[in-house]
Amino acid sequence: MSTRDRTNNTTEVGLLDALLDAYQGEVFGVAMYRRVTESLDDPWQRWQWECLTRVEVELRDELAAALLRLGHTAIPDEEEHDAGLAEAERIVGLPWLEMLHEFTCDLPPLVERYSAIAVDHESAVDVVGCREVLDRLVRHEVASIEFHRGELAGRAPIDSIGPVVDLLTGPIPDPPIERAS
Repeated sequence: MSTRDRTNNTTEVGLLDALLDAYQGEVFGVAMYRRVTESLDDPWQRWQWECLTRVEVELRDELAAALLRLGHTAIPDEEEHDAGLAEAERIVGLPWLEMLHEFTCDLPPLVERYSAIAVDHESAVDVVGCREVLDRLVRHEVASIEFHRGELAGRAPIDSIGPVVDLLTGPIPDPPIERAS
């Protein structure tokens, strides 16, 4: 279970607060995914996590742009960054499948939380132009779940990471030539 504690009740906070929370969640995620990526020796696993990291970076930047449209500058919270690093340290070195299982447990609540933002603030979301970034935020968590489940089911690395790669809007990292033994 993730050490990051975020509010689940988006009806009690405004859209701005919900977007700020999502942004800080991506700050946490970028730090965590980067650290995990750095720790991996298997070139395919490293490539998969680089793809996951890039989606986190893209979403962090898209949320920052959405917040700017609302007149708010997104500033990465150092505590969130450090919490992401701490979470990574907790799982770095675990066997691959055990590490994936740890992540699989944390993702479904994020899908629910991010879906709730759009529902709870439906009229405001369209007015401020945040629907696309919120939809993408949900899709990226769903794609991450699909990746983890694919790996846990033993699918080929290129197939399990496919849903994540499909979300990338920027350059896709080159996959490794061969799988490490």
